[in-house]
Amino acid sequence: MEALPKIRAELDAVECNDGSGMFLLYDRSGLSRAQLVVSPQVMFVISCLDGGCSELELQEKTEEQTGIRLQVIELDEIISKMDQSLFLDNENFREYYNSLQAEFFNNPLRKMVCAGSAYLEDEVALKNDLQKMIDMAPAAVEEGRATNATRPAPKAVIVPHMDYARAGAAYGQLYSELKKYTPPEAVLIIGTAHQPLKNRFALCDKNFEIPGGVVAAHQEFCAELVERCSGEMDLREEMFAHRFEHSIELQAVWLNHIWGSGVKIIPLLVGMLDDYFAEPENAAHDRTICTLVNSIRDMLPGRKIMMMASADLSHIGPRFGDEREVSEDFLRDTQVADMEYLAAVKNGQATEALCSLASHDDKFHVCGTGCIYIMNSILPQVKGRLLGYYQCVTGQLQQAVTCASVIYEQ
Repeated sequence: MEALPKIRAELDAVECNDGSGMFLLYDRSGLSRAQLVVSPQVMFVISCLDGGCSELELQEKTEEQTGIRLQVIELDEIISKMDQSLFLDNENFREYYNSLQAEFFNNPLRKMVCAGSAYLEDEVALKNDLQKMIDMAPAAVEEGRATNATRPAPKAVIVPHMDYARAGAAYGQLYSELKKYTPPEAVLIIGTAHQPLKNRFALCDKNFEIPGGVVAAHQEFCAELVERCSGEMDLREEMFAHRFEHSIELQAVWLNHIWGSGVKIIPLLVGMLDDYFAEPENAAHDRTICTLVNSIRDMLPGRKIMMMASADLSHIGPRFGDEREVSEDFLRDTQVADMEYLAAVKNGQATEALCSLASHDDKFHVCGTGCIYIMNSILPQVKGRLLGYYQCVTGQLQQAVTCASVIYEQ
């Protein structure tokens, strides 16, 4: 018998925290903005759509699991809703995906996607909100030298890529510090890629749209970096990964706010490094990593380029696959692990930081590993100081995401 359609690998589901037992189904890649609330029975049916299950087999599996015989009309309705939501790996989704690619590459701008969700869409209201975060920024945990507007920008920083509402204190701390410095020639934003990258790296040389304007890409730097890496990889091959990624857009908005429309960025996405947790030391010998790191190092002399790792830290709770619920004990354990990791990160020790995560098999699910590792590798032994560490808990979703703001001035 003909197999039923297959669900897309990017789908995820969380149990609704309202006691109903229902599940929220969504696309974590952002390619589809649809969300479906489904019953446990329907969730089971959806989980069986692996591309090899026939209609009869699914009816038998459902009856065995639930004791209820799924009717054909019910199955057709489920599949139809999944198809309309672009949740199926089928021709309908591929046509949609191809149309998005064509739109992206034909547009000279990388269109903003986070306005109205991660930050306010109205330009004036957004500026007021950002300034409020700066004005209310907490004092730094580790104080540094007094800054003034004549000093060059620091060598590097680490900043969260969460929505502004949750991580406002961390954003305010970091950008209130940066505002005191002379703007650099460009900011190399090394952003977390939340979807897998075949080449691990994806560069975008498009200007980034933000509310009320654009933040320009540093075309000369981008072109030279592509050329230097061309013998090992094509940094532009996976540029489309930038279409729905938020980790760079969130920083572009802030940089425009503190330094104005003249600021330029070099948008680079970096994938995860979980393939090196078994042998962390080997990451330093990865050919693609070495090619990128050495290319950027060679390009820095004579240029005023500031590095920025757009990175969150731990992700804990049932939402992220943990059996433990978010509790004070769990948060304390997470902070201990985060601080051990940050101790190496602040000292520019890329391998030691990766070893810290590998020691517990990254059980706290740090998502900024790749971009922080690359930044530390480009600037080895450059010392940073911690401005603040935060644990952003969302109780109704039984999850917590941690983050830190770090500045490297030496």
